[in-house]
Amino acid sequence: MVEKELKIARICQSTLKNRIFNANFVFLVKDNGKFDFDIDEHHLGVFEIDEVINIMNEIGFKTYIYGDFTFEMWESGKCQRPIFVGIKKAKPDRGE
Repeated sequence: MVEKELKIARICQSTLKNRIFNANFVFLVKDNGKFDFDIDEHHLGVFEIDEVINIMNEIGFKTYIYGDFTFEMWESGKCQRPIFVGIKKAKPDRGE
């Protein structure tokens, strides 16, 4: 990002080991001639699609999968990023 007095650069280093995705981001910021930086770390579990569906169903979600941040249903090989949407099943009211 570059504006008149503000410049931002992001550097990322990532690895995947034992189904854990580790990403380290370094943000370099120059604002009005002054430099600063920030480090942001992410450690994410990587799961097969069927594993995610099973986990979501086990904890009470109706699961829908969309493709690439669209409203189209996800299809293997057609879309790169499956987007999971879970709708929690309502619990019966104990007073009824």
